Amino acid sequence: MHLHLDNTHLNLDSDYEPMFSHKDIKDLLGFTEIYSNPSSLLNSSLFVRLIVTYQGTYAIKIKDLTKLQHLNSIWSDKKKKKRFMTLLDLEYRRKTGDFSNPNGTAEDYQKIILKHINIKYDLGISLFKTIENNGEPVGCEELILVNGDTANSSIDKKPCDE
Repeated sequence: MHLHLDNTHLNLDSDYEPMFSHKDIKDLLGFTEIYSNPSSLLNSSLFVRLIVTYQGTYAIKIKDLTKLQHLNSIWSDKKKKKRFMTLLDLEYRRKTGDFSNPNGTAEDYQKIILKHINIKYDLGISLFKTIENNGEPVGCEELILVNGDTANSSIDKKPCDE
């Protein structure tokens, strides 16, 4: 689990992540590449990346490792890597007026990351959000983008225990 704490100073040359960053996505894949357990086969669904944001606590989890491994070919091509990183960062910046207090809604940022990982790049990753009661986690829900390639996109929420 981690926080993106250094988002308080405007620096147009640096990354800005009110939600998961391109590095978080790459790190999720990286966990599978360094995992070693001789007594167990690789189960990519075990790997999760958590983040705490202004709008809540989120997790990304691998659904399809083969799709996520496509990220290696993007990372090995300098232009493709730059585009992958820049597209996500620009979408976040469009929803951010004050870097110390993002003005995008939770749903804005959820849609941005879901479009990036499921439509633009089809990386086989799921997004989850904790459900809280008085600040205490009581469950989670998978966030699913509906009509993501249209202006009328929305987020469906599926309880994790289904």
